[in-house]
Amino acid sequence: MGLILFMAAAISKHWRFYAELGLRESANPGRTPALDGLRGFLAFGVFFHHCLAWFGLVRLGKAWAFPLHQDPGMSYYAALGPVSVDFFFMISGYLFWTKAIESEGRIRPLKLYRNRFLRIAPLYLFSASCILACVFFKTGLRLAVPARDLIGDLLGMCYLGFFTLGTINGVYANNINAGVFWSLHYEWLFYAILPFIAVCARPRRAWAFIAITLLLCLWSPEDVRPGFWVGIVTAHVARQPTVRKFLCSAPATACLLACISLSLWGSIHGSPLLTALLLAFPFAAFACGNGIFGLLTSAAARQLGTISYSIYLLHGIVLYLGVSLVQCVVPLSALSVPECWLLCSVFGLALPLLCSLTYRYIEHPFLGKLSSRKPESLSSSPLLQRQMNAVPASPDVVVS
Repeated sequence: MGLILFMAAAISKHWRFYAELGLRESANPGRTPALDGLRGFLAFGVFFHHCLAWFGLVRLGKAWAFPLHQDPGMSYYAALGPVSVDFFFMISGYLFWTKAIESEGRIRPLKLYRNRFLRIAPLYLFSASCILACVFFKTGLRLAVPARDLIGDLLGMCYLGFFTLGTINGVYANNINAGVFWSLHYEWLFYAILPFIAVCARPRRAWAFIAITLLLCLWSPEDVRPGFWVGIVTAHVARQPTVRKFLCSAPATACLLACISLSLWGSIHGSPLLTALLLAFPFAAFACGNGIFGLLTSAAARQLGTISYSIYLLHGIVLYLGVSLVQCVVPLSALSVPECWLLCSVFGLALPLLCSLTYRYIEHPFLGKLSSRKPESLSSSPLLQRQMNAVPASPDVVVS
């Protein structure tokens, strides 16, 4: 992880596009740097979780198996993925509910859905295209199922993650991308109901709504996903100055680290609701600006946060292709555990560079369309222009 952060820091400093982007985000008072940096660690938490899942798949022959009976220490990595996704849900709930509070509950559905489509669809479609390429390469462009079934499978991929993938031309697609599309289903559900529940963001209605949502979480936490509820509560709590001051203190940092450790245990031995409640305190601290002594607010962490969506959607494909190539040379089951982790480190170091490219050329061109007003160019600011003159340029850098 240290090497990954080193590479991310180099990208944020020496790639002119990301250097400019970092200055723009630093000048934006509406951003929360700790949450920006947190996203990068969460995306790699899911990556390490799936690294271990591949060990189980290859060594035990069982898809996404975690051989906890062989090594109890694996429970840490088994829990790392679910806990990271819970944090992602909290971030969505917090950011969008904060917007609902600031707009006094008035959210325009068409604008929301258009913006979410432009944010999610481009990279999703690229990821889906990579999955299809892997499927048809594996099957040799031969139909392994009736044409009607194949057409149905292809149409299912067009729902932008609202429905989970199954088999495509006889190949189980979740083995290719680690099944990461499942979380998009809950994101879309949250966006679908947000314009209708946003009216409860007004002060007199907020706490009644939160109480009702808590009861729903207690009734069926798997369906409701309590992470969104934690994010909504945090949006109200984080607006209190005294709370913000305490949650950024050193004692609060120690408490949040302890809560995260307990949540990793609770994710395996407890319930989704217990995990979300254990994560509520650390997430509130992050939302209030606690960067764990500067770790989350560092340029490297924020760089990983910028490309976190690409890391999340593409890391499974990188693992699949990497493992497939290695298997052509030596069986993965013949490698020792340190050799397997060394292999995963190589894949992990490839992700920041690959995902910086996909963010630059696939995600970012559509982000400029999320607002009707064209963002001001950094070059028009004399102060930022003087700062950018200190960024080294080379013939191969891409200028925004």
